[in-house]
Amino acid sequence: MTGKVYPEGDAWIALASEYVSEFKDLDELEERWRDFKELHPALSVFTESVKELMSATFCELVDVYERYQNLPSETQEQKEELATIKSYLPNMVFNYDKTGAGHQTHQGVISGFFRKKMDDLNIHTCYYCDMAYINPYIVDDDEMKSQFDLDHALAKDDCPLVALSLHNFVPSCPVCNERLKRKNPLSDSLDGLKLVAPCSEDFDANKQIHFKVSQEKVCTSGFMRHKDCYRMKINAHGVYASYAKLFRLEERYEYHKGEALRLLDLKRKYPMSNIRQIARLMHKTADEVKEDIFGLHFSKNNHRCFDKMKRDIM
Repeated sequence: MTGKVYPEGDAWIALASEYVSEFKDLDELEERWRDFKELHPALSVFTESVKELMSATFCELVDVYERYQNLPSETQEQKEELATIKSYLPNMVFNYDKTGAGHQTHQGVISGFFRKKMDDLNIHTCYYCDMAYINPYIVDDDEMKSQFDLDHALAKDDCPLVALSLHNFVPSCPVCNERLKRKNPLSDSLDGLKLVAPCSEDFDANKQIHFKVSQEKVCTSGFMRHKDCYRMKINAHGVYASYAKLFRLEERYEYHKGEALRLLDLKRKYPMSNIRQIARLMHKTADEVKEDIFGLHFSKNNHRCFDKMKRDIM
């Protein structure tokens, strides 16, 4: 809900290159990947190197995911080969968090990269809900700790080839990742996933999901004084409605409706005619006075929670 995670064009190329350079065992992974593909002809549909998979765009990863799902499994021989592939790849090549003899996990390397790039990637509030701060923090020994989860938009268990891919990660809060999404897909279709995954270059949920306050009961003036008369509502359709339902956005934002009602009280108290009068008295522009009252630019520039909701309400 805070926008796309990743930049595009040259900025993305530079970011992906820096990401790949963090993997000191890349040459070893490439060798294992090449050797394993030679032993298993079914993998010939994947011409990408490990490096190319790590730095692929999300739409390219969706194509990889689809090819992996379509690996042949009709005959007994094909089923046995697929079982071997599913066992080997997530442990010995695309190892995100598997532990055991001979295994090297990469979860720490990836988390460290995101902590280092928190400002470049706007890691401040949850990319799924915009309700929780997920910024890293410093402990006593000057070590930086993560306060965010890295969710795989394309499930790594369903396709290990995307387990280490930068464009597949969504910085999120534990509520969204561990309690709500869990292993559920963001969309029932891959085309829909491209639209609702914040790590996708086609992400469009910010424009397609809108917050509003709905009056449920008759009451006198004053929004905050009559909180029970109002409910938070979300306008969304199709894949975006499913996204909002998955993360329980309407129910969770209902608890925080005071943020919206306070703005509506201020909006009623300070119509533009009043704002212009105050601006003349204080020798300020109307926009400056409006910012002093509502603080929308402060909210956006300082990465405050509920920024999307506040802008929709205003």
